[in-house]
Amino acid sequence: MNQGDYFGEVALIFNCKRTATIISTNYCTFAKIEKQLYLKSQQSFLNTVKSQTINYIDKSKKFKIKLLKQIEYFESYDLEDFSMFFDEVQYQMNLEEFEENVEII
Repeated sequence: MNQGDYFGEVALIFNCKRTATIISTNYCTFAKIEKQLYLKSQQSFLNTVKSQTINYIDKSKKFKIKLLKQIEYFESYDLEDFSMFFDEVQYQMNLEEFEENVEII
């Protein structure tokens, strides 16, 4: 990261767990903004960043969208036409792993 860069916006925008971990390699100074102030003061910025996250693809996001596409209800949805929808939903997904022969409720 460089001076002026930011992180943590995905968790604020989509109200989900954070998607990044930052580890400093040198002395750093950070500014923190509380969620309510951020959302109130940055609505137009929020919309811009939210639309840009659609273009951001990582392994986890690809995997979760692939899982969504396997649900019969979503099979006919075109990823291009519904990219904002899939983006919103995938950030709300919590992946859990289960051992073999475990009852899942």
